[in-house]
Amino acid sequence: MASATAASQAYSANVAILQQKTIKESWYNTFWARWSGETDISQDDNGNYLHRPSGKPIEMFTDFIQKGRDNMLLPMRMNLSGSPVFGDTVVKGTGEDQDLDWLRLYVNQTRKAVMAQSGAMANEYVKMYNMVENAAPQLRDWLTKYDNQDVARAYYEGIGENLSTGTSDDGKGIYKRYHPNFYYNDGGVLTTAGTAGSLKTNANVDTGAASGLYGLTSDILEFLNPVMMERLIPQIVSEGGHPYWAMVISPEQKAVLAADAGFKAANQAAWTGLGTNAELKGFVGYYMGFAIFEDLISIRSWSTTNGDFMGTSTATAFAKSVLPADKNQNAIVFGNASMGKGISRGKSKFTTELDDHENVKEVAVSVINGYNRADYFDEAVDGETAGGGATNAFSKNNASAGVATAIACTNQSSLILMTKSTAT
Repeated sequence: MASATAASQAYSANVAILQQKTIKESWYNTFWARWSGETDISQDDNGNYLHRPSGKPIEMFTDFIQKGRDNMLLPMRMNLSGSPVFGDTVVKGTGEDQDLDWLRLYVNQTRKAVMAQSGAMANEYVKMYNMVENAAPQLRDWLTKYDNQDVARAYYEGIGENLSTGTSDDGKGIYKRYHPNFYYNDGGVLTTAGTAGSLKTNANVDTGAASGLYGLTSDILEFLNPVMMERLIPQIVSEGGHPYWAMVISPEQKAVLAADAGFKAANQAAWTGLGTNAELKGFVGYYMGFAIFEDLISIRSWSTTNGDFMGTSTATAFAKSVLPADKNQNAIVFGNASMGKGISRGKSKFTTELDDHENVKEVAVSVINGYNRADYFDEAVDGETAGGGATNAFSKNNASAGVATAIACTNQSSLILMTKSTAT
């Protein structure tokens, strides 16, 4: 007969395997996982840490968090910009440093519990493991849905929900950052919301929604193409060597674009070779450098009444966005190094809640992570002081959720395009 200690050790080991499997599966079941990669961390012979970014649109960084800190620094590789040498000039010693920009990644704990199906442990660890195992699929599916909406939320709002929620609800109380590259189709003219290159305010986005919005057309994509270049947003290169910007649109936006004569005439030939790459599976069209994908949940409408994209509850964030009277919808366009995902190593786990004479009542999953859009600020305005203001791009520890002011911001990796869900 196995001892209680042996049973306990086997239970702990099996649960550890199960929790890592569940959390990994939950991420790779998301819409966004195809564009993710992990930063490689290694040490040289002198013990110095070397960071090699994956170069993918969503850079995942797993590192220890120093005691007392709630963020880590994620290296984002920048393009080379130095001069070459010509003729017989010696090239040795002219190598350009690989430039890294460091993105501040905030993290926080996120937990979700599910009611166990039965109790009565009676010191039998196999029953306890079975309860965790039975709960794992539900928790995995919930985590998949949550990650899906949280990535979209971070593209719109700069950070995930566990970071923007106020401290009164155990969030980090970091103010949301509405995208500095925010454009809308104003009667057939591509127009910037607010000041180009500055964070947007609620009023800026309201103005876009209240304008003479037109739908997603081939003309507006032609206008958007040079803007992507002007904003220095790099294209993703597929496994087959095809460069593209990823554009995620709603079903309604797709219907408008599919009916556009210019799009239909040009799009048929673009399918050749593009659909064979894993990250391009399921794309619905290609035009002017944009590989276009459709997602029912991720693409949100802006509510001028509530002043938000995601609704007021997890249930609304998991559901299709409610279409407002002005019928605005907001496509997400991105290239490489556009999102950072911080993950606290070794902190993901299952927990059980015991009550009623050790009957298992709940099984919960706990993760410590955070999604952060790749925004960069001058040092003079990257303060963290609560209360916002023009010098606190990372205003945190606020009791309630808030929105940062129109602070100058460099974002060279993504963009939001607001259009109408109908042609005009």
